[in-house]
Amino acid sequence: MMEANFLSTDTQWMSQGSKSPDTTPFFDAGITGFGQVVAVSDSGLDTGSCYFKDFNKEMGATLKLDGSYFPTNRKIVQYIPRSDDADVPSGHGTHVVGIIAGHSNMKGIHHGDGVAKDAKIAFMDLSRPPRSNVIRIPPPDAMFQVGSETGAKIHSASWGKRTVNFAYDGMERSIDQFLHSNPEYILISAVGNSGKDQSILAPASAKNTLSVGASNGISGIAPFSSKGPTPDGRTKPDVLAPGTKILSAAAHSFGFNCGAIAKSGTSMSAAVVSGLAALTRQYFMDGYYPTGNKDMKNSMVPAGSLIKAVLMNGAQQFEGFFKKYDNTQNFGLVDLSESLPLKGHNSFHAKMFSHKTIGDKEMHEYLITINKAEGCDVSQLRATLVWMDPGGMEGCTSKCLMNDLDLSIMERSSRLTYFPNGLRGKDQVNTAERVVISNVEDKKGFLVRVKAGNLMTDVQHYSLVITGCISEVTPPKTGMRSIHASHIQDPISPIVVVVVVVVC
Repeated sequence: MMEANFLSTDTQWMSQGSKSPDTTPFFDAGITGFGQVVAVSDSGLDTGSCYFKDFNKEMGATLKLDGSYFPTNRKIVQYIPRSDDADVPSGHGTHVVGIIAGHSNMKGIHHGDGVAKDAKIAFMDLSRPPRSNVIRIPPPDAMFQVGSETGAKIHSASWGKRTVNFAYDGMERSIDQFLHSNPEYILISAVGNSGKDQSILAPASAKNTLSVGASNGISGIAPFSSKGPTPDGRTKPDVLAPGTKILSAAAHSFGFNCGAIAKSGTSMSAAVVSGLAALTRQYFMDGYYPTGNKDMKNSMVPAGSLIKAVLMNGAQQFEGFFKKYDNTQNFGLVDLSESLPLKGHNSFHAKMFSHKTIGDKEMHEYLITINKAEGCDVSQLRATLVWMDPGGMEGCTSKCLMNDLDLSIMERSSRLTYFPNGLRGKDQVNTAERVVISNVEDKKGFLVRVKAGNLMTDVQHYSLVITGCISEVTPPKTGMRSIHASHIQDPISPIVVVVVVVVC
């Protein structure tokens, strides 16, 4: 039996939640990554590939491989040659960038086009001479400088290293602290390809990274995808994305430089999610929220924690013998159609809260009313809380969490409380929490609660996403209230929520 490869264009429709290769609803709505720059650190990049090359020199398009910024370039706006200025023979970086934002300028050749095909790239070359799959890992401050002139707030890292003594190390701490202090940023990283328990590589193992494992298309989990938990017990990966036999841009295609090659790995999966992050960021900046139609009057700059919350909230867990919220799939397979309302494509409503501030021992409450009129046929109520925690204690192997926030949903009439991440109580370890309630009844009222349990800092910022057939999301009485947690008594009857080598 012949085996088929997934085209890079297959990742477009699969990750957009379409059931058909001929349908890309977010592209059709004009959400293609336009206006977004994704920063990438990897083994190198073949800038001569048709998926990245600028063809019209009369427009002033050029590229100097010296870290200079060229905002008018079609695709690559910056190339920082930290090691050299070419890709390694395997073409790892070229393949990854092709999945994120490749877009061929050759008529009739688009099978390698990327998830955010109209996004641009700022690139840092990490390969070590002579060019090989061993890379030079940059310090976090240098890594996040990639694309800083270009406005890049998304960084894609399809590489990783094992931490010393399997403990939270200085690199993870620095990354967490940077993301805590720079709320617009998001780091997306591949978890690794060992397929073993407790094998998550850094920086995917950091608290604030959006860590990505691999699926076999939309049919199951790839056996090579590394598994958690982290040393302090956090559940990883965060989400899954297609990562097997993905056809994307090839490096060093001599002569007709429009070649493509199939590769498998969580590197490919992280690239898919990085492309989706660019689409999500464009969605907010172009004013698609809250109506699902473009309206620049609604334009907003989303926090990195909001982008992470959106993608994790809509992720779909594999059923059958796969466990939910485990260290293999955790929140599940990314699905943009279940993450963002899009007029004419899906029917659910969403309320998004970006970079909200909560103080120690405070509680924020959001009142939800279910309304299945006007064509909404969604049976679930979902809420996802994400915060960028401060850097933890270097070397910690028990609990590295500094600021503990807790998400819960109370059904108002029965006073039953639903806890996150498949637990019977609070999650005191992770920085992302999701509650999914199935088969919600029309007209029911729910109370979504975000509680600050024990903060090591004065305040903590968070983002919250709520989706379903919701007609309103308002606080009880007037204005959003902050309540001292000691003044609130939880319902008595809790119930289980239903429901350093390049990574290649």
